[in-house]
Amino acid sequence: MLKLKRAELQEQVEQEGKMPTYDVVVKKVEPQWVASVRGVVPAPPDQGALWAELGAYLGQRKVGSTGPCFTIYHDPEYKERDWDLEVCEPLGAPIPAMSVCGCMNCHRRNDGVYPPSGAVRHHQPSL
Repeated sequence: MLKLKRAELQEQVEQEGKMPTYDVVVKKVEPQWVASVRGVVPAPPDQGALWAELGAYLGQRKVGSTGPCFTIYHDPEYKERDWDLEVCEPLGAPIPAMSVCGCMNCHRRNDGVYPPSGAVRHHQPSL
């Protein structure tokens, strides 16, 4: 057992500094209206309050999502704390924006960046 663990640790040390191998797929994305709430959270798993705020806003207006929700990560590089995130729900048409919730036509530019800029992760929030 100890030899196996030692071998695993040795392999991990040898892999450090090497680029991981990921399959990246770039897809064309049509413009999409989204309702969004942006805020700073300690770390990405702490974005539940942003989703709750967005859900309450959409629920009051009886507006449903038209596709998978996603998060835009606005920080230009990795940070340990205080992540600038924007949670987004796709909409069929624009709705009135308020101080709590914005509405924008989110589309990918030719450079692959979503406005205002950032990395995008699609997921289902856990409220």
